[in-house]
Formats: sequence, structure tokens, C-alpha cells
Amino acid sequence: MKKVLFAVAACGLLVGGLNAQPTAGYHTIPDSYYVQNRTSAPLSQRFTVSGGVYTTTVYAGEQRVEMRWNNWPDQTTYNQFEADAMFDGGTQHTAIHQIKSNDGHEPIYIQVDTPGTIRNDNGAVFASGMANTWFHINSLYNPVNGDGRLYINGSLKASVSQPVSSRNFYFKNGCYNNGIPKGGRSRASFKNIKHWVK
Repeated sequence: MKKVLFAVAACGLLVGGLNAQPTAGYHTIPDSYYVQNRTSAPLSQRFTVSGGVYTTTVYAGEQRVEMRWNNWPDQTTYNQFEADAMFDGGTQHTAIHQIKSNDGHEPIYIQVDTPGTIRNDNGAVFASGMANTWFHINSLYNPVNGDGRLYINGSLKASVSQPVSSRNFYFKNGCYNNGIPKGGRSRASFKNIKHWVK
């Protein structure tokens, strides 16, 4: 498979206010990605970048099209993924974001279950009516103490405690087929992507 490399400069400002932001106490770092195109179609038919928006598409019978980010440079502290995301109304049974290790650990795993709904992995659906609208993601994890959290639009939606010995975590976002019905298609878009470290 040919790897296509892209770079995204990480920059951002902390937002002050009465309520602590998920990024409070963090700083951004540069990160880069390549696209994993596990389909038989050309990359240009499954991944586009336009006006700062990254769009991924996968069809039933295909595996995935994802932005695979670099391994975290510091695996002993909190790393956080921040982005705005949107998926279309046909998207279902598709993972759109993961905090993942090469050892198979996935403490945060945002999945579109049925059309318009999202959950963390196989947990309970925590949001519905989400299709075709931009929403904000903050997902964070510390492999040492196992603390992982997922915020949607600033509201805590999932919390995990999974300390592990793995030290090869990274972020992924895109479309990973978890059982798209025959003839179906999933599409997810992302913008304002940042990598934060505590």
C-alpha cells in the first residue's frame, strides 16, 4: 500500500471561562498523518481535503479509510484529540474516531451505531440526531493511570479506566466499517484537528 503523507500544524489558544475546558492545562504539539485506504478504489475517491475539511468515505464490503496519526511522542501522560466532526445521514455501524494502540487497546472508540446516533465502542448510545451537523470532539487518554474521557460539545459522554503497559498509542479518525448494510455508504468529515499534551 502506498502511504500518502500529510502534515497539519497544531496551533491553538486556551479558552478561558467559568467552566474548565477539556484542553485547560494542555499545550498543542505538531502531528502528521497518512491515509489508510483499505478499499480497492483510488484514494481520491475515498479521501478529500477542501477548505480545511478532511472527508472520508467507505462503502459496504470495504474495510476502512482513516487518517492514522503519528504515535504519541510522550506515552506517559495525557494526550488529547480535538476536532470538529460531521457524518452524513446514511452513516451507520461505522467508527469515526479512535484512541488506539498497536496492541489492540481502544479506550475511546466513537461509533455511529444506527443513523444519527453515537456511542463509545459497544456502550449505550449517548447522543442521537447527530447526522449532518458539526459537533465538537475532545478525547483524551493517559496509558499510565488508564484515565480516558470523551467529550462531545464540551459535555462528558464517556469515562474509562484502563491502565495498560502499551506505549504505542495514537489517534485515528475517518470511517471504519463495523457492519455497514449491503448497498450502504458511510461518510465522515473533520476540521480544526489538534493534538494536545498535558
